[in-house]
Amino acid sequence: MQLDLAEALRDTDPMLKETAFRVINNACWSVGEIAMRHQAGMDPYVEDLLQKLGMILFSQQVPESLNQNAAIALGRLGLGNDQKIAPHLAQFAPAFLTVMQSVEWTDEKLDAFRGFVQIVLDNPQALEQCLLAFFSAIASVPADSRKVPVSQTERPFEGFHKALQAYKNMIPDFDGFISHLPQDQQYELRQNYSL
Repeated sequence: MQLDLAEALRDTDPMLKETAFRVINNACWSVGEIAMRHQAGMDPYVEDLLQKLGMILFSQQVPESLNQNAAIALGRLGLGNDQKIAPHLAQFAPAFLTVMQSVEWTDEKLDAFRGFVQIVLDNPQALEQCLLAFFSAIASVPADSRKVPVSQTERPFEGFHKALQAYKNMIPDFDGFISHLPQDQQYELRQNYSL
């Protein structure tokens, strides 16, 4: 049975406007799952979803699990829609990275970061204010997660490597820059990403 994307998102849209956190949480999770399956097919809905997910992500008056599901959905929306989301990266990246710190490393978090990294690669300058937080997130990926295959052929590890290499080429004193990270994170980056 083929899911009609427009119909599914039409059903999800009112849920994102709900005031009951459980309903909104389910809607965020659904958006993330739909984004994983339809990727570029989400294009007509990206702007609207980005606005709604952003409102949730920036809210400090919602449960942490709702912020987390909004962040995961937003990251997954980057799979296949990275170029459309990239111009907005500077606005949501700090909140995304802060919220994702509290999310356990699961396949959902890995997929969210895979999409986020695609967005970052389209607009690397946008992370200027939170680049160390991004590097910290990369350094915190557990070793066993770097080996776990995820839903697509590319692992987040490969995207992280591309992003780190891009920044290494952009930042004149890259070693000096990452020296602002804790020693254990510097070690992880150098050891696991050949920096």
